[in-house]
Amino acid sequence: MSILNGLVLMGGASTRMQQDKASLKYHGLPQYEHIYRMMQPFCKEVYLSTSRLDYTLPVIPDLAIYQDIGPMAGILSAYHKIQTSWLVIAIDYPWISEKDVETLISERSTAFDASVFYNEESGFFEPFLGIYEKSFFTNTSANWASANYSMQQILKQAHVCRVRPHSNGTLKSIDTPDDYNLVKNKINDTKGNS
Repeated sequence: MSILNGLVLMGGASTRMQQDKASLKYHGLPQYEHIYRMMQPFCKEVYLSTSRLDYTLPVIPDLAIYQDIGPMAGILSAYHKIQTSWLVIAIDYPWISEKDVETLISERSTAFDASVFYNEESGFFEPFLGIYEKSFFTNTSANWASANYSMQQILKQAHVCRVRPHSNGTLKSIDTPDDYNLVKNKINDTKGNS
């Protein structure tokens, strides 16, 4: 199995959330640090994907050539810096657990371009919860050259292993203050009852 590095996708402007999603605390730490620590046991190195350079953890900023193409910029910039396979987790998913990461790792096959969580109810991939092999970057370069930046479309064309998450809640992305407060309270209730 090839070397696996980790990438914490930090998100964009957080307009709907009205505050920096990466700094929200669901588990006692800022979400970016929680995800970073969760990935460490599974990866050779873990990096934050962000344009901000004031973090104490290792950062890979988006390259200028990938400007204005959305979250794919972080993944492409990471591969541009280090040509290896990448475990990618976005900070938008507060329910993701170590068991989910273990599931991705155990289901991973380098015979595929990627191993990505798939939402069977919606029929969509969760592009920012997955493992991307070196072949993903070489086999899909034509998409980027033709300005196709939709990860959903690219994954539909690629050879992808569809992975089921440990629980359905894993795939719930949190984007508004109301959602944040609701999930934070549920997580605290869960911890209080365990």
